[in-house]
Amino acid sequence: MTLIVVSLPFQWWYTSIGGMIQVQDSPFFVSMSFAKVNLSYTLLLPVNIILISFRISEIFTSLVYLFNAITRHSLNGQKVSMFSLYASIFYLVDIVIFMILVYFTSNNVVIPLGSFHERISSGSPIVSSFLSFLGQPNLEFGANFVIQNYPLPMFYFALATGIFSLMTRILHSDEEKNNDR
Repeated sequence: MTLIVVSLPFQWWYTSIGGMIQVQDSPFFVSMSFAKVNLSYTLLLPVNIILISFRISEIFTSLVYLFNAITRHSLNGQKVSMFSLYASIFYLVDIVIFMILVYFTSNNVVIPLGSFHERISSGSPIVSSFLSFLGQPNLEFGANFVIQNYPLPMFYFALATGIFSLMTRILHSDEEKNNDR
């Protein structure tokens, strides 16, 4: 299943800040546009080359796991790739980090899924500290953004694959414990 997740070229997550900045990403490719200009093949090209290389290595790793499972005629729990689970958890941790950043920049608690309005002003502690660092401690401003941040269907498929891999590994380790007795 991990081979399918790694091989499919679909994005996992979508983020938009006021429609001006749009980011669609997966662990293997980042697509970003700023003011309707696609930056994926210019500014982000070095990053995407590294991510595509990572994808190729994960495909080969998954093929090795699959070959081992086929030659042994059973799915060996020790040879199940856990990549999908770890990558999905990374995206969930990203939500928590985003919540913390929003709280410290605007003093609001926001669950950053779906579409929500966010106001950033110079009165928040982190923004005022940053303005002081830039030498502009008395600058007053406020900005309203409509932020969209949500998972795409491929994220749910990857998460389900990761959970399935985890369950397979747990069940296999339980079988080994029972066979050792």
